[in-house]
Amino acid sequence: GVPKGAKAGVYRGSVNLKHSKTQTLATVPLAVRVLPFELPKPATFRDVNRRFWVSSYMGPDVRVNKGEKIAEDYVKHNLTSPFLETCSNDEEAKLLYDRLEKVGMDTQMLFSHLPGCYHTMSDPAMPDDADWDRYSNFRRQLSNAVARVRARFGEKAVPFAYGYDEAGAAKVRAERASWRNVHELGGRTIVATRMRNFILFGLDAACIPEQPAPMRKAWADTLHESNPEMLVGWYSDPHSGPENPELARRQYGWASWRNNYDMVCQYVMFVRGWAEFNRPYENDLRSLTMAYAGDGQLIDTLQFEGFREAIDDIRYSTLLKKLATKAAESKDVNVKYLGRAALSWQAQVPFETTAEPETVRILL
Repeated sequence: GVPKGAKAGVYRGSVNLKHSKTQTLATVPLAVRVLPFELPKPATFRDVNRRFWVSSYMGPDVRVNKGEKIAEDYVKHNLTSPFLETCSNDEEAKLLYDRLEKVGMDTQMLFSHLPGCYHTMSDPAMPDDADWDRYSNFRRQLSNAVARVRARFGEKAVPFAYGYDEAGAAKVRAERASWRNVHELGGRTIVATRMRNFILFGLDAACIPEQPAPMRKAWADTLHESNPEMLVGWYSDPHSGPENPELARRQYGWASWRNNYDMVCQYVMFVRGWAEFNRPYENDLRSLTMAYAGDGQLIDTLQFEGFREAIDDIRYSTLLKKLATKAAESKDVNVKYLGRAALSWQAQVPFETTAEPETVRILL
């Protein structure tokens, strides 16, 4: 990255390709342009004051040393809010908080951090129910987990519990009491789900297994209507791994942003062993992962770089929208018109048919 405080301008240099310490095979010229501004954190298209969250299933265990380099690589690729493991005691909560702070990950939205809220039980649960003991134990675990979050991460932290994965309508209804427990104790709910009409109002974050597209913008708008705080994301269409960085840049970037999604949450960034040269009998699972698992670190791919560029596209767009929104409120008519023109362009640019995503960024 660019060092903080670097002056704007074009910096030139070269990269020498050597066969040995003395023999240079080739010299590649290099030019880096430093722009006169810093990119903000990504915000949503529907409301520039709302954060756009970059998440993923199965984040690294950042409480242990072996996960620190992976977490740092996540942050370099704009992935700052992955799913987190549940802490079973105060010491683990402290280790988690300290590590997130150290590597620059988000400590506010704690996705999938609470015990899972996928239990099916009567609603409301009664002492003479067959599932009363399970209900009581679940509520006790939730209460302790929320208390640990409040003590270590602060009162403004928002912990999420994960529901029953891709449940049908019957199971969504049956786990509703479990979701209610989470809300009563101060947490929120998240789960992968199809668009289940009329019954997802107890959900706070929906990961929909279909790629973002204008025809699905109505889904996001519907969920936002029932809960303005609802986070709508997507995954698995396609899964992480197909080596097509330009497609990744389109889908994770403007396609997610312009269609009123609030987050991306892909399954999965990496899994040890899911590689064609590691376990031949599982080589088909490579298509589910974004990067290769190395020895305590990740081996990045072109796909992962496409992902990074996609989120940077949203950050550039966020900056323009914030500046344009401010300009549109100006009393100077010329400034007002300039702001309105920029906002009009952002709302109408044909990002899906433009030759390449880089063109859209240049037009910004």
